[in-house]
Amino acid sequence: KSNINLIDTYEHHNDWVNSIFYTAKHDLLFSGSSDTGVKIWDASKGFVMSSLRTHRDYVKKLSYATDKDIFASGGLDRRIYIWDVCTLKCLTTNNNTVSTAICDGHKDSIYSLSVTPDGSLLVSGGTENFIRMWDPRACSKTGKLKGHSENVKALVLSQMAHSCYLGAL
Repeated sequence: KSNINLIDTYEHHNDWVNSIFYTAKHDLLFSGSSDTGVKIWDASKGFVMSSLRTHRDYVKKLSYATDKDIFASGGLDRRIYIWDVCTLKCLTTNNNTVSTAICDGHKDSIYSLSVTPDGSLLVSGGTENFIRMWDPRACSKTGKLKGHSENVKALVLSQMAHSCYLGAL
């Protein structure tokens, strides 16, 4: 028998939640949804601190670089946005301007992302049937892994980025 119990539910998106992550360092929860938004939640109090409305289509995946306090969001709009968690944590109603870096280059939808803990490598996959590699610090493409015959729906990098594991349709 499990010792895990449901404590609470948080509701604020208007469509499916496709990806979430939690950072204990800041006690924040991040969620990406088919409503095209990314929400930043105060995990202890259960309220939305901020809503990021940058994507123009479904947000399918979020990935967090624990050592650098950045995360990437990607989705059906073919764009990857790189966000600074510390900047987002300081947003208020009076201070609500945030800048983000954009990694452009996908020609079709993005379904999967993974970033290394140190934020030096990001990989993305989708309906193009290969994996793109990025340097998220410069938002520049660094390579492409070909050979997959189907959509790349899920992927994860190993801790030191020696391996990339993926799943497809």
